[in-house]
Amino acid sequence: MKDMFKLDGKVAVVVGGAGGIGKACSLALSYHGATVILASRNVDNLLKVAKDINAETGVETGFFQVDTSDEASVKELADQVIDKYSKVDVLVNTQGMNIKGLITDFSVENWDRIFDVNVKGVMLCCKAFGKKMMEAKTGKIINMSSV
Repeated sequence: MKDMFKLDGKVAVVVGGAGGIGKACSLALSYHGATVILASRNVDNLLKVAKDINAETGVETGFFQVDTSDEASVKELADQVIDKYSKVDVLVNTQGMNIKGLITDFSVENWDRIFDVNVKGVMLCCKAFGKKMMEAKTGKIINMSSV
């Protein structure tokens, strides 16, 4: 069954890779042979997930810190990945955040932060990595979301 989804030699960037959905996607990509690069805000979580995946699959797992709500940070991530790995075959956007509360008490600042990460962040990642993929004339982008 693994041969149906071979990713040997492919480089996959998983934004939000230190979170639940991102970690699961990263692990699956690693099992199928991809070199996985995790990206997220929290370096401690990135390091832990990278070590866990490498220990479980034996596949190289790198990581970079990124703030997906900041265009310069996302562009820097794309540049760093290309500099270190020479290409990006797959981008998986799994980043997301949720702030729970009653709408009557919900601040505009919290609303803006959620949209900055969950919507703007995905667009910025697609923009930066899409440009690299278009230059290389290859690549796939997968956007995921959850409640």
